Amino acid sequence: MNINNTRLPIKVATILALVVYILYAPLDFLHHIATIAHVIYEFIASIIEHFLDKALGLSKFHSQLIVFYSSLAIGIFIAYRCWQYLSRNAWRWFFAIQISLMQSWEQRNLLSKIKWLAIQTGVVLGLIIITLS
Repeated sequence: MNINNTRLPIKVATILALVVYILYAPLDFLHHIATIAHVIYEFIASIIEHFLDKALGLSKFHSQLIVFYSSLAIGIFIAYRCWQYLSRNAWRWFFAIQISLMQSWEQRNLLSKIKWLAIQTGVVLGLIIITLS
């Protein structure tokens, strides 16, 4: 029996299970990703703090200050770069979505448009009733 023949179905099953999980519970998936990223960040921050404490002879307080403000500076830089990227491309995305929605609306027949508007009106009224009750 060749063990290489069993790896492909395991890989396919794993990928399929991951895709089903992402589609079934996307918020749980994002929460798990955020948790993993946070644990990795805390691990790296702890290593840097201990390095500053032991190698440079700084106190724990000063090590934590350096790590905190360095993390803050990196976060602000990443946010700035994301803002630059989004501000350059936001208008293109906005107009592409607007054109796509207009084309989709024009392709619908009258009955489909009425159904869609009725459903949207019902959802909005339902949310208003739930909010006010």
